[in-house]
Amino acid sequence: MTPVGGYRAPRLPALPRARLYYGRDEDLRQRRIAYGLLTIPNPGCLLPAVVLESQQHPMGGEELDSADLAHAIVNLVEEHQAEDIVMLDLRPVSILADYFIICSSQSERQSRSMMEAVDEGIGRLGKSPLGVEGSAEAGWILMDYGDVVLHIFSPEKRAYYDLEEVWDQATIVVKVP
Repeated sequence: MTPVGGYRAPRLPALPRARLYYGRDEDLRQRRIAYGLLTIPNPGCLLPAVVLESQQHPMGGEELDSADLAHAIVNLVEEHQAEDIVMLDLRPVSILADYFIICSSQSERQSRSMMEAVDEGIGRLGKSPLGVEGSAEAGWILMDYGDVVLHIFSPEKRAYYDLEEVWDQATIVVKVP
């Protein structure tokens, strides 16, 4: 079947385990570019971005998928006595990330320790955060690994931001009291 007008789009090579995301605003487009995602500029309409997931781990083997990465982060924060750990599956409700991990710490020192442990532990797996926001002194730390985002809160900031309520449509995958 020939498309209308006789134009046939060139066939692109198949990409291994690739996902196609769509978004409308310029901020999302810029964030995708900053994260190394490929975008096709197309002002005023949907912008496709292809995310390649089948990259080789620098130490051999295949890179962690988002679920394995999220579980690894949960294990690391649990080892550092994080409290009220919740892992939310955002895939059905958002394109921002696949998983949010939310946990609490009782002190600034513990927050810093968790942040450093996650950075070091996940770094050994060949991944580094795309961005780190906040600070232990501010009572919240966000570590963005692309498809997985870790939130470390003081109890007061966690109650204030109440991310579990904001993302109440997401599925709870892990809950550690």
